[in-house]
Amino acid sequence: MESNFSGRSRTNTVALGQDNVALRGAKLKNTDFMFGCVIYTGQDTKMSQNSKITSNKFSTVEKTMNKYLIFFMALLFAEVGPGLLAKCLNVDFSDRFLL
Repeated sequence: MESNFSGRSRTNTVALGQDNVALRGAKLKNTDFMFGCVIYTGQDTKMSQNSKITSNKFSTVEKTMNKYLIFFMALLFAEVGPGLLAKCLNVDFSDRFLL
């Protein structure tokens, strides 16, 4: 491929350092223009790994406690639900139970 560039090129070289690198997700404000260079750093960089969403880790005790909690909440609703429904429908159970 042949280059048809006609003009001047500047040969100013600037080293990339912490002062002139914008990392992924950075937002520039109050800037008229910017010269850029893309730097691929790979999937194993610290910033790339920290930006991933990880699943929550639960211990065996926490998993067991969650199961017990769900069981007892279901039991509570099974006991309270029919009584609440009967109260809303104005059903009288006073002659059916011996207390």
